[in-house]
Amino acid sequence: MDTHSKAPVWPIALAIFLLVGASRLMWLSLFATDLPYWDQWDGEGWALYRPFQLGTLGLSDLLAAHNEHRIFWPRVTLLALFAANGDEWNNLVAASVSSLFFAAIIAILAAHAARTMACRERSALGLLLIVATLLPVGWENLITGFQIAFFWMIGFALATLAIASSARSLTAVAALFVVSCAGLLTLASSVLTPFAAAFVVGTRLWQGDLRMRTGLTALVALCVVAVIGYALLPNFAAHDSLKAQSASEFVRALMAVLAWPFPGWWPAGWLLWLPSLLWLPSLFRREPIPRHVLLALAICLWVLMQCVAIAASRGQGLEIVPHRYVDVLMLAPLANVYLMLIWLVRRKVTHDATVWRYGASTVLVLSIAGLGTAGFSAIGDLGERQVLAQIQTDNVRAYLASGDPSALANKPYRHIPYPDASRLAMILGDPAIRTMLPASLVAHASGRRGNSGGALTIATSALLRWSGWIFAMLSMLVAVFLTARWLRGGPGTPPGANNGSS
Repeated sequence: MDTHSKAPVWPIALAIFLLVGASRLMWLSLFATDLPYWDQWDGEGWALYRPFQLGTLGLSDLLAAHNEHRIFWPRVTLLALFAANGDEWNNLVAASVSSLFFAAIIAILAAHAARTMACRERSALGLLLIVATLLPVGWENLITGFQIAFFWMIGFALATLAIASSARSLTAVAALFVVSCAGLLTLASSVLTPFAAAFVVGTRLWQGDLRMRTGLTALVALCVVAVIGYALLPNFAAHDSLKAQSASEFVRALMAVLAWPFPGWWPAGWLLWLPSLLWLPSLFRREPIPRHVLLALAICLWVLMQCVAIAASRGQGLEIVPHRYVDVLMLAPLANVYLMLIWLVRRKVTHDATVWRYGASTVLVLSIAGLGTAGFSAIGDLGERQVLAQIQTDNVRAYLASGDPSALANKPYRHIPYPDASRLAMILGDPAIRTMLPASLVAHASGRRGNSGGALTIATSALLRWSGWIFAMLSMLVAVFLTARWLRGGPGTPPGANNGSS
């Protein structure tokens, strides 16, 4: 039998955090701008920073609806960055912090996986993780700081599922309640998280891995969270036209979302879900399955529910999944490959081990190919977005310099960074908004100075300027480290060795 690795996993977590963080900062330095875009004008500038400057911002504003969402934690984060940056509104600052937040989530996931896998399986999953996170797959969330809401939702969801898979006391149940409640204040689809957590608790109860009193208390708490989440959902009729208008349209949209990252080749995308299906019979047995397996299955279920929500709420004519959703969807291939690798190790001693080895290799290769293709395609999309961003910046500068509404009106679609030219002119004309804009936008305006650069702006500029070199050096260091750590550093904990009762 393999021996258990005593070495800590935090070096792996730190290395992956540095590598993913540096790579995302590199993409920001190449393609992102400090110009606010689309929802940022209303959601950040007008509804958050302006009331803060005028002294009218209250708790109700932080909890107020934004479209279908209540984005309390994203607002608090963005407001803290705004205040720390000397009341300067700079998208690059928020986008950089958002990128590091994402890197931290990925690092924690990698550390958890490394703790439960042997070296060969770690290397296979590590290869997929590198492809998935070093390329700008979810580029919309990458270049826009306002999209940090997605990472807050993912972070709270993973924390909730992790607590549900390991909770043993009423104190842990209280933590489960608090964390899952907090997660409701991110995005609307966070209301689905307590259902995935209830699946974990219910499975543990069925398999005897949780005391009845503790498990039932946890289920009641999660039901309360679900009710609270439903009550908090705003009714935003303006987006009704984006919803699937019929059952057939919903099914088509759901099939497309489930097939990501293979939008034109659905069977390949669906094949990536196979590993989670292989584990389903284990859920009906009374013998507890490993908790790390249960957590991975819960992640797959959570992503599946997110797919249903996307198809229902954005199913109108959906053929290609919008890039802002793929950071959520990306968790499914990662979790499924993890499940496949652990399943493979369990089958090594059986006569059909070769069949499962080929199956695992197929799932891994398809996942790498799909995520790699999506990542390289995103680079082209980023290039197009950069061209549009320059046009938008020129038009905004022209309006700030002249005050002439024609600088914004009657422009081609997305040649200005907001769908309504007249409202954008009103926002840009507000004195409070002008004082918070970065110098890069207002420096050309006659008689106006704008911000000379807050402390965070200066630090972010320096970080982005050197991010390419940082990424190159870290890539080499991490490659050497991972080779020594994962291939030579001992066998690690054999997958499936620790079951739920240990």
